[in-house]
Amino acid sequence: MANENVEMMLQRFNKDYEDAVHGVFYNGREGGYQYLPGAGPCDPLDVLQAEFPDAAPEVLQEAADILASEGSAWVKKGVYPAV
Repeated sequence: MANENVEMMLQRFNKDYEDAVHGVFYNGREGGYQYLPGAGPCDPLDVLQAEFPDAAPEVLQEAADILASEGSAWVKKGVYPAV
């Protein structure tokens, strides 16, 4: 079970990011998700480290692991139209 700090990180992340499946066009013939230039997938751990620079590494990793279990490609909300 995630602690309060992890829960807060997840809420903050999910406020601004979504799994690519919710908004990025997918074309298997073209190699998968078709990202806009400069708006490709982000690494949740990188985002969390930037957002919470003073957080303990193990807390950041726990939050990133949870996000990795929920989706494989994360993008900023509002960049892509809903599919």
